[in-house]
Amino acid sequence: ASCLVGSEMCIRDRGYTNKDVVLTITLKDQEANDKYGCSKVIAWQISKDGNLDENSNNWTNLDEAQEQTTVEYSIKENGTYYIYAKDQAGNVAKEQIVIDQIDKNPPKVEVTGNPTTWVKGEVELDITAKDDETGIKEIKINGQKVTATIDEDKTAKVKYPVTENGTINIEVTDEAGNVTTKTITVDKIDNKGPEVTITAVSYTHLRAHETRGNL
Repeated sequence: ASCLVGSEMCIRDRGYTNKDVVLTITLKDQEANDKYGCSKVIAWQISKDGNLDENSNNWTNLDEAQEQTTVEYSIKENGTYYIYAKDQAGNVAKEQIVIDQIDKNPPKVEVTGNPTTWVKGEVELDITAKDDETGIKEIKINGQKVTATIDEDKTAKVKYPVTENGTINIEVTDEAGNVTTKTITVDKIDNKGPEVTITAVSYTHLRAHETRGNL
């Protein structure tokens, strides 16, 4: 009979996140019908290197050898990781996990259409938001959620009409919870026509002019 050192793992929070992913890892040295037992787990590690062995560096030693124990590890970025467990006999087990749900980068937001010269009537702002990792969850303008069209490359687009000068507050949230805010000031709309005022000429001035002309 032989002993099998191994590991099991689970992810505490699934779905997209803008935080570290916490792995809960169970390390165990299983007895395979051996009345004498097994040598127990003494060390473990997580690495992006899939070719480690019992003589590799960076093992984390347990306080004491364990038939089974649980550890936690925080992963800060996406990638393929290998979880290793080693027992006292030098047996090493390896498990692979792919982390692809971490997104700590805020979405990119661009706004065009804000006039730089005087215009009358309505102007239309073109708002473009993109998040290459998880995609756009929602867009709010002045606190109100608006409907966006989503392209194949995960670009969200909104056309927003503006009829008067003022401040436009744009808030874009991606699927991981990252938020980008942008404030646009529209100040070149003029929908009020000019005024013309006629000031009357003095009546006594006109009478005096007429009298001189009749002499």
